[in-house]
Amino acid sequence: MVDKSKQLALRVDLYFVHILTAALIISVCELPLLMLRIEAARLVFLAGWGVLLFVTMRRMLNVMAVHGLTSYLQAYKALASCFLILVTGSLAWMYAVSLGRAAPIPFWGLARFVILINLMASFSVCVISILAIYVIDLIRSPA
Repeated sequence: MVDKSKQLALRVDLYFVHILTAALIISVCELPLLMLRIEAARLVFLAGWGVLLFVTMRRMLNVMAVHGLTSYLQAYKALASCFLILVTGSLAWMYAVSLGRAAPIPFWGLARFVILINLMASFSVCVISILAIYVIDLIRSPA
């Protein structure tokens, strides 16, 4: 049995604030692009989420190396992770797509909306990264 204090999925305190900060910075970068062309919301958000995924994976791998964490997940945690990805990812995508078809939105309303969407997506990206690191470790480990 793996020590629970050494599981990456349970040591959220080591990386999640960093991920939320990255999501806020990405929101600030996306906002001028969306003010110029709101119809490009799908592309802008996908690019931002790709950057967020890269930053998240990098941070988690760094935290694993420094603190000696393991990517081990029990079956129920893997299933719960898939459900969390489905819920938060679909909500964030639904709001991002609806933003492209929305009527003109004032700046502060758009800013709050962009920050909310990226913070919701950061939960999905965090769980996707945990699952991806787990699967990569399963593939790389000897049988």
